Amino acid sequence: MSLIEVEGPFLSLPVLRAVWPTLDTLDKPTRQALRIAHAKWQESPAEHHDAWLDFVLRELTGWSDELLWSDSGLLEPLSLDVTEHDTRLTPSFALISPNSEVKPTTTHVLGIALQPGTHPTTRLKGDAWAATPADRLARLCRHHGVQLGLATDARWWTLVWAPRDEVTTTATFDAIGWSESAEQDIVRAFVSVLGRRRFFSVPDEEKLGALLAESKHSQEDITEALGIQVRQAVELLVAAIGRADTAGGNAASAA
Repeated sequence: MSLIEVEGPFLSLPVLRAVWPTLDTLDKPTRQALRIAHAKWQESPAEHHDAWLDFVLRELTGWSDELLWSDSGLLEPLSLDVTEHDTRLTPSFALISPNSEVKPTTTHVLGIALQPGTHPTTRLKGDAWAATPADRLARLCRHHGVQLGLATDARWWTLVWAPRDEVTTTATFDAIGWSESAEQDIVRAFVSVLGRRRFFSVPDEEKLGALLAESKHSQEDITEALGIQVRQAVELLVAAIGRADTAGGNAASAA
């Protein structure tokens, strides 16, 4: 939690501790492949931009053949025309259920790939529409009823949680140091949250969207309980002040 930038309700500590007593591990071949792919991307970010994205999504997270890119021509059903801004939003990639037709009900994650140096949570330069890429992705997600999105420029990876009629949450991972041993925790966290297993190999209540919803409800319960405690404390304080005033008035009358 201390290594990522979070805005909005995210995974709560009780949920994290219950589901991930330890973070998912990376085996030695995966670590070696990560170092090679990361080094190539860092050596020439523009040249290896697409290859790095594909490595992270297809191999590191294990999305494999369930990862579809827009150049396949299969993601048009997941587009959205935003007429008031004369813009068409089309996902750059998506995670689809195995052996399924591409449609909102079979889509687990919608993604937007950005140009290098474009932070997902900042406004696009020269664009009249003030919405950030993460905001646009949240709108696309809500339109199709797909709660989860991922916006990235290769360095910054912003997970977007956008349930309908609720606030948007963003959690941003920085990939700049992923090949270093000191940064392995954040890579493992990324894989733990977005790995293939979290979408296809766990019970429904342990899938990422359900865990985020459970975390939000538990946080709301905690907030409500704290609110009650604060109100009770204020009431006790007011009562104590009232008793002190009464006692002071009685003492003055007696004098």
